[in-house]
Order: sequence, then structure tokens, then C-alpha cells
Amino acid sequence: MHTLELGNYHWLFGTVVFVAHTDGTFSILDNGEETAFDDMADVLTYVVELLLAA
Repeated sequence: MHTLELGNYHWLFGTVVFVAHTDGTFSILDNGEETAFDDMADVLTYVVELLLAA
């Protein structure tokens, strides 16, 4: 898990926040729960799944 100081934050929708970490990885924070990703394609797949589930 990454510390919150390591990234740039971008609000997506609702309580979902996208984090681009300085080490080249990414996270999605959803209601405070962090899901880490190594690849932007995985981030996009996750976001699409969230949108379809809404």
C-alpha cells in the first residue's frame, strides 16, 4: 500500500479518487479502500466496471 503523500490526486466521481504515484504505479481510493495497479489499462478497466455497476 502506498502512503498518500506519494501521488497526485484526481477526483473521479462520488467517493472514487484516482492517484498517480511518483513510482509510476496507480491507485484507486474508493470510500477509503485502496486498490493498487501497476498498469493504466487495469485502472481503466476497473473504472469502467465501477461505472457499469452504478
